[in-house]
Amino acid sequence: MNPVAAVLAFAGVAVVLVAVAGMLRAHGTLARLHFLTPVTTLGGPLIGLGLVIEIGWNLTSAMVALTVVLLAVVGPVQQSATARLVRERR
Repeated sequence: MNPVAAVLAFAGVAVVLVAVAGMLRAHGTLARLHFLTPVTTLGGPLIGLGLVIEIGWNLTSAMVALTVVLLAVVGPVQQSATARLVRERR
């Protein structure tokens, strides 16, 4: 395995695990939503970049890259919309 890909994937998984640990300790929906941001903007892209480096550039890695870009773009918007909905319902 490519060492750069392994470091990127490990860093992404570490970000996700730290966010999950924080989410389990957070109280309330709005507090938990804050812990999704590192997953969508940092964890997912690091894991995706590690995968792309490991498998090389082909159709599969292009789909991984597209999924990561969509996650990074749509994730924060989804979180903001969810937070607004929760706030309006209270």
